[in-house]
Amino acid sequence: MRPPPQVTQSFRRLVNCLPASSPLLLCGDFNMHHPQWEPFLESSPSEVAAEFLELCTDAGLTLVNTPGEITYARGTRERSCIDLTWSKHLTVSDWSASVSPLSDHYMLTFTLHQAFKDTIPSAPPSAPKTFYSWGKCKWDLFIKDFDAQLPAYDYKKQSTGIKAFTRALITSYRQHCPRGMHKDGPRLWDDTLMEAERIATDSKARYLQLPTPDREAEMQRTRSQFFLLLRERLRNTYLRRISKLNPGEPLAWKYISGRKRASLPPPTSLLLGDGQHTYKTARRAANALNRIFFPLHPSHKAVGFSKGIKRQNPSLGIVSSSLFGQQNNNESAATTSLVSSTSLISEPQNNYESAATSTSVSSLSSSSKPQDNNEAATTSGLVAHLHFPLDAPFNRTELLAALRNTPYGKAPGPDEVYSEALRHISSKGLRFPLRCINHSWTTGTIPAEWRRATIVPPLKPGKSPELLESYRPISPTSIVSKVAEKMVLKRLLWVWTPHPHQYAYRSMRTTTMQLAHLIHEVEHNRNHYFQVNLPKKSGIGNQLHYRPHRTLLVLVDFSKAFDSIDHRVLSRLLANIPGVNCRRWLRNFLCGRYAKTRVGNRNSDRRPMLRGVPQGSVLGPYLFSLYVHPLLNLLNSFAGVTADMYADDLSIIVKGQSREDAIPTANMVL
Repeated sequence: MRPPPQVTQSFRRLVNCLPASSPLLLCGDFNMHHPQWEPFLESSPSEVAAEFLELCTDAGLTLVNTPGEITYARGTRERSCIDLTWSKHLTVSDWSASVSPLSDHYMLTFTLHQAFKDTIPSAPPSAPKTFYSWGKCKWDLFIKDFDAQLPAYDYKKQSTGIKAFTRALITSYRQHCPRGMHKDGPRLWDDTLMEAERIATDSKARYLQLPTPDREAEMQRTRSQFFLLLRERLRNTYLRRISKLNPGEPLAWKYISGRKRASLPPPTSLLLGDGQHTYKTARRAANALNRIFFPLHPSHKAVGFSKGIKRQNPSLGIVSSSLFGQQNNNESAATTSLVSSTSLISEPQNNYESAATSTSVSSLSSSSKPQDNNEAATTSGLVAHLHFPLDAPFNRTELLAALRNTPYGKAPGPDEVYSEALRHISSKGLRFPLRCINHSWTTGTIPAEWRRATIVPPLKPGKSPELLESYRPISPTSIVSKVAEKMVLKRLLWVWTPHPHQYAYRSMRTTTMQLAHLIHEVEHNRNHYFQVNLPKKSGIGNQLHYRPHRTLLVLVDFSKAFDSIDHRVLSRLLANIPGVNCRRWLRNFLCGRYAKTRVGNRNSDRRPMLRGVPQGSVLGPYLFSLYVHPLLNLLNSFAGVTADMYADDLSIIVKGQSREDAIPTANMVL
């Protein structure tokens, strides 16, 4: 029976759409007979088989099968070679077909060799990931060794001190923590199952060689034993894994959703391109990705922060309070009701916990680089200009709280500092990062090590892996920087609360709550009636009717929302933060940031980050939430309009008496 015409046309388009120079391997059960691969065929080939052979020959495909070698066997007589292997620009050797107990089709095995090295770039050797068995680390020896190597703190040589601190930490955990975090789990295909498969395969091969009733019975018996053992192993594996799942943890859903998901191909195994150019080396692909992630445009200029008086914007949710008192520079401090007394942030109890401070409190950077003023000042001279407790130096309690909130198992940043090692350093070792953080906090100087990032681009779900636009600029940053960001974020949330219609980055808020709010608005509009006078059926007079309101939903997905944030607009919003240290640190956090992209083990050139917030950081999502705060205020100010956001996904609910009545309102809002 001839296949439908659309099948032949679809196969022809599939073969012809590939570039002529691209390598191609085509395998499958084609279910066609031809003397080209079946020399023992007695009848003439069908028109479909002849057309298929002509199509493959015109496409430059070469048959790899050994002519006459059986690939399909059923019963005592049915033998054929319907499983074919075709190749183009590839050298295939060691092709063979062996009996399989799982199917009537044979198992095809072969070896691929690269035919044209100019057209198939080899993937650069990637550095193997290093895993540490933190549970077997000798922490007492680690602490002793680290304390012996710990450098003395000198705020004048902070960059050198941070490098020495990082070097001591890495040297200590490499020496006392064994490698090899992942241990071999229970094997599904163990020796018992392999032996059962071998016996079933041999018995089937003997039966196909000489079909007799005894050999057929032996084949059925060994095959049933093999299947029974295989089903038992699969069932036990399933029950063991299900028993470890906890419905209260997101890991359970990740495990279940990933059961049928294929692993994503690494960028090094693909020919990346942008539609016009194809990048054959990892270095060129990394540079191309970096140009897309951080474009240089004439309008993208470095932010120059002004030294003017802060402008208070009440629409940002920054609540004014008299807790800090009125300041000399007319800056009113703000805090939330969570801060009930200044005892929440106590003065440093030890000398090593006091930070070097700057004599100038209004020294906002006038260039793209954060100001580095290392002149020490007395704490009493700084109190007169700062908003306590918001601007107070951090203490050891806050550092320990931030470390406890830093989860295990996170990828390290460019400095290769793991959270597991950082959380096990001694009290003496904690003094150094606390002093570095306090020095950065009081002077507004962000260390260069905290502003560098190496992007390892993951593939966006459902996107083509061969296009550069399909990758996200996720950058693992320094763990020490993330700890500092957590401490600063804690202070920021004292005086600023994310918009109530922003459901992301807030505790006790989920996507389910946003959906519940959407359903509530729709049902509320349906139950809210309006009056309308309609003519009676008799044509005499009007009659009062009640109609429910309609709801129009507009869903907006911003393209590259986190990467397109204007630093100038965000800096003007940050100017409303009451604390001098807090405001200056957050604004300088965006300055002087550089990033490079890694593909395999090849790095791109370094490029400045002139727009957007650093993805992968702790403060990045909250700065984005602050950036869209005025937008949510504006949208919710329209009558009959409710706007909600989850991260960068915006939903606008428009209430109207009819669809035609709601559409103009939606167009006006957009």
